[in-house]
Amino acid sequence: MIPGAVLFLLLFGWFLAHVVPGCYHGDCGEILAAVFTGGVPHPTGFPSYLLAATPLAVWGQTPFWVHILSAVAAALAVVLLGAVFLRMTGDRTS
Repeated sequence: MIPGAVLFLLLFGWFLAHVVPGCYHGDCGEILAAVFTGGVPHPTGFPSYLLAATPLAVWGQTPFWVHILSAVAAALAVVLLGAVFLRMTGDRTS
């Protein structure tokens, strides 16, 4: 468990160092508008992401907080994927 936590913190720190403070390009504006209005962006609509991002709209500087959410989700995804990989192949480190 400790290596996973360390990996998460390292990845989160790396992603955090590269967070854009405002809106960038691509789907950023559309997703931020959906967060503010409670709407649905283009299909698939990213329902879980929008549900997680909507409470962040009350803290101000919403684009920054939504990008922080993306950094957390990306770091967590890498750690979980690594755990699944180790589970499928057998943990040979111990």
